[in-house]
This record gives sequence, structure tokens and C-alpha cells, in this order.
Amino acid sequence: MKETSAVAQSRNSLNARKALLDSQIERAKTISSSDTKLSVQIVDIRRNTMRSQMALNSGSIFSARFWSPVLQTQSEDKRRLSSFSDDVADAWQQAWAPEWRFGSGALLVWCFSSRWLDKPLGWFSIHILPEGRLRRSFLACSTALVTVLSVSVGAQLLY
Repeated sequence: MKETSAVAQSRNSLNARKALLDSQIERAKTISSSDTKLSVQIVDIRRNTMRSQMALNSGSIFSARFWSPVLQTQSEDKRRLSSFSDDVADAWQQAWAPEWRFGSGALLVWCFSSRWLDKPLGWFSIHILPEGRLRRSFLACSTALVTVLSVSVGAQLLY
């Protein structure tokens, strides 16, 4: 006997669902194996961390031995820190020299103008505008405009 079209449709539908379930089962198996591998890696990382801590054996956090590297600075560290602070002071002096003063000011405008302008606009939107879509839209638009404005003014000053 020939099968009817309803039986053929039902068989095709069941075969498609079976293929979908098979692919979901394969994905679940893959996720399960990945989960197992990840848990093994986490256990290894924890074990290595514990070994490192035991190798350092710095003792309790309340002991003097634990804090000794922080409290007793090395002479090399002191030399490096003083050299770094001297470099920072020199860079600061150069940044505000007359020939670089305009560019340094432009960088300050570029970096901080959005913060300076966002605060009053945020206050305005919270205290003046009604709660709802208007407030959220105003805050989003003002943030975008302030960002574009500060970047464009800073770039123009640098140019």
C-alpha cells in the first residue's frame, strides 16, 4: 500500500524534529565535555596558586614578616621612585612651557569638559524634567552632544 500524504508529512516532520533533537544532544555533550575540561583547569589553577602561596610562606597577614617588604624599601626602589618623580616633574614643566601651554590646555578641555558639562545636565534632567521617556531621552542626547562637543573642541584646539 502507498502511504498517504498525511503520513508522509508526519514522518517528515518527525524526522526533522529528530534531527533537531540530535543536534541539541550533540551540543549538550560538547558543553558537558567543555565544562569538565574547564573544571579541571580551575582545579589546576587553584592548586598552582596554593603551591605558590606555600612556596612564598610569608606567614600570617598580622606578622611583621608579611609586611616587611612594604615597610623596608630597598635602595634600588627608592632610586627608581625618585627618578620617576623627577621625570614626572620635568614632563609637567615641559607641558606648561609657553610653547606647549595651548596644547596642554586643549588636552585638559578635551579630557575634562564632558565631566564638567555632564554634571549640570544630569542635575537638570533629574530635578527638573519629569520621570519617564523625556528624562531618559534628554540625558542620552545631552551625553552624546557633550561628548561630541568636547571631542570636537579639543581636536580643534589641538589642530
